[in-house]
Amino acid sequence: MSIRVGVLGPGGIGGLLAGRLGADGHDMTVLTPRPTPIAVQGLTVVGPATKRISTTPTAQSWLTAPVDVLFVTVKATQLLDALNRVPTATVRGATVVPLLNGVDHMPLLRATYPESHVVAATILVEASKDQDGTIKQTSDFAKVAVATAGADAAAGRSIAELLRNVGMEVTTSEASSTSCGTNSRGSPRTHS
Repeated sequence: MSIRVGVLGPGGIGGLLAGRLGADGHDMTVLTPRPTPIAVQGLTVVGPATKRISTTPTAQSWLTAPVDVLFVTVKATQLLDALNRVPTATVRGATVVPLLNGVDHMPLLRATYPESHVVAATILVEASKDQDGTIKQTSDFAKVAVATAGADAAAGRSIAELLRNVGMEVTTSEASSTSCGTNSRGSPRTHS
């Protein structure tokens, strides 16, 4: 079943998600301040754990149409500015999944999108975006942990299934606290 998926910040991690989900047939929109390169060239993902993926997601600066899922993958320091590009109405009833450094963003996202399901998640993968826009996954793994606790438990289980279907190793947790992962350069970081 195809769903509408947005990725706010199509760098290494966001680009990897957009590529895998787009190749699986989902209606992808990537949100970036500079959408032209992706709009013209598309998105290419390469790596040891996946065949070469080439997709052409919709690329734009602002989210203008509703999505069912929004992955938030910008740098934590860019979060406030980036959220201005996602109007509340476009994610009303949607699931918002942040994959960011730190832990302070969960209350902010829940306050910004009170009618959305904000699901805590962590990702462990080494991925980067080259100057030519190619997303390179350098690790032979892509592991995601998704919280399936509280009022958003069903949304968390749906996200876990969505990511399993595109070849990611997914675990679920009844806890909604933080855990440690790795950023796109392989450095330890905390996500929630």
